Amino acid sequence: MISKRWSPLLLALLVGLLSCSRKEPPAPPPEVDAGPAEPVEVITFAADQLSSFGQLPKRRDRKDNPISREKIALGRMLYFDARLSREGDLACNTCHALDAHGVDPRGGVRATMGHPGQTGERNAPSVYNAAVHSRLLRDGRESTVELPLADPEATVAALRAIPGYAERFAAVFPGEEEPITPQNVSFALGAFLRGLMTPSRFDAYLGGDAEALTLEEKRGLKTFLALGCPTCHNGVALGATSLQPRSPGGEAPEKLETPSLRNVAKTAPYGHTGEVASLEAMVRRMAEERLDGKALDEAQVESLLTFLEALTGELPADYIARPELPAAPD
Repeated sequence: MISKRWSPLLLALLVGLLSCSRKEPPAPPPEVDAGPAEPVEVITFAADQLSSFGQLPKRRDRKDNPISREKIALGRMLYFDARLSREGDLACNTCHALDAHGVDPRGGVRATMGHPGQTGERNAPSVYNAAVHSRLLRDGRESTVELPLADPEATVAALRAIPGYAERFAAVFPGEEEPITPQNVSFALGAFLRGLMTPSRFDAYLGGDAEALTLEEKRGLKTFLALGCPTCHNGVALGATSLQPRSPGGEAPEKLETPSLRNVAKTAPYGHTGEVASLEAMVRRMAEERLDGKALDEAQVESLLTFLEALTGELPADYIARPELPAAPD
């Protein structure tokens, strides 16, 4: 038993211990003024700066070629069917492969859009977004994707020799005594081509989504505008609106269609004869041609390439799936 004379001492120690446990935390160190924060770069564009462009529609139709699912399906078959070419070995998709952004995946072989079976030294342009082009083919002589057939008689004969096509054409073009005609072939192909659209993040930006483009891509757009690129690459397709003097493959200068920049990062090679292998080389070449021989600095080239990458759209996988074709006769 603790002696009573020690009780006050023990009590004092206990009170001291309790007092220590309730001590206030140490005061925080005084704040140090680090100066003003670094400004966050923000790039915006006035409406008139972007007025020369336009958003891609989901599809671009033509009044005298009314659309139906059956007509689109027929056009898709025609696009993939190599039996319609002269030698039976080239389809539209051979030279304008839909899973390769609509260009020729074979590299060295070139063809002219809309003419299956016709090969040569011309670079095959992409068929994606072609329905919004105001000029088609390298010399701009056509204005709609319902292009005339290269060999109408041979194409019609090939179709009539495949029984499965007769009923499909009759269903899509009812009431016609002979529905398999060159015009109806062009209309069916056109119905399919008019849905080959690849909206990109640039379209979302034009539609009001300020965050659709990164800061680096906006810098690229700023460079694109500052260098006057929209003079030729304007409209919904960012091109395909005018003819410009070119000397393809060392030939005499002629006026050729200004190509669209849609999906341009995926459609190498470049130039009307495919003579330029990389997009960077094409950017440098065009700059020298249009800026009186003045070369771009490395920052400008990188900036432009970054913006051009943002013009790549998503391929419509279901729409371009290879169809089952009508069986050939035994």
